[in-house]
Amino acid sequence: MKYIKSKKISPKKYELTLEVSDYDLEMLEDLGTTYAPFKLYDDNINNFDFDLTPCEFNDKYRKWIMKMWRTFWMLWRKHDV
Repeated sequence: MKYIKSKKISPKKYELTLEVSDYDLEMLEDLGTTYAPFKLYDDNINNFDFDLTPCEFNDKYRKWIMKMWRTFWMLWRKHDV
């Protein structure tokens, strides 16, 4: 995900243009529908429910989430008046 431009529509509304790739959409889909983003540990490898303990993202998803978070944080700081 990459920020392209923004346009002020009204005092509290902005129109944002973001570039979202197919890779970003696939990552979002995986995050919401599968267990692929999470590291599996020996103690919970057979326990497939939403109560995974410990629950950590694997490196691929961790880097992608941080990149997306930085983009949203930059937009928040820029447009939160």
